[in-house]
Amino acid sequence: MTEWHTWDEVRDELADALGGTDEQAQRVEQLRRDLALQRLVELRKRAGLRQVDVAARMGVSKARVSHIEHGAVATIELLARYLDAIGGRLEIAAAFNGGAERVILDWPAA
Repeated sequence: MTEWHTWDEVRDELADALGGTDEQAQRVEQLRRDLALQRLVELRKRAGLRQVDVAARMGVSKARVSHIEHGAVATIELLARYLDAIGGRLEIAAAFNGGAERVILDWPAA
């Protein structure tokens, strides 16, 4: 006789076979970060700026700019300075109630 399973059981079994939902979520999050970093590099280049130009605007080394563009950002202030140097502005979004409510803050505060 065929044994029936609930959708939750099938989903959990499939997730386990594919590496687990936590692992998949981590991979998706890493991909999102990588794509965002690539987008920042594209925006910098579109603005006609080289890493050395951004470094001069920020008062940091070219190596520091490279680290930022590879995701090594030590502080929010450093990220805000990088974004300002390439013509952007940092906004921080806080989500509540599963994303139904959002608060967006400019950084640094005016």
